Amino acid sequence: MGHRSGVGVPGHGTAIPCGLIVNELITNSIKYAFPGQRQGTIGVEFKQTGERNRLVVSDDGVGMSTSRHEEPGSGSLGLNLVNSLSEQLDGDPVFSEINGTTFTLTFREYREAGAHGF
Repeated sequence: MGHRSGVGVPGHGTAIPCGLIVNELITNSIKYAFPGQRQGTIGVEFKQTGERNRLVVSDDGVGMSTSRHEEPGSGSLGLNLVNSLSEQLDGDPVFSEINGTTFTLTFREYREAGAHGF
């Protein structure tokens, strides 16, 4: 696997939970954000700034019920998984509903004890 200079590659302890979060949120967008034949856009952004990471998954769909993501245990199994994975990364998850739904997770690189980066 190649690595381009200037492009950050998260370690497995970070990449796997992020991949699961992205998968769940894109699946939710496809299933719920665009009812009927409604067209829309789903976006994914990952940015590293120093030791901080920011993951953003957004759509311009119909939005979601506020109660589904505010109270732990009140959402779907998938959103509970997203919250658990966010906690695993010691991240700060934020849902917003302006012109659709946006999920933003800010966190530090996850490193297991004794693990070394590439």
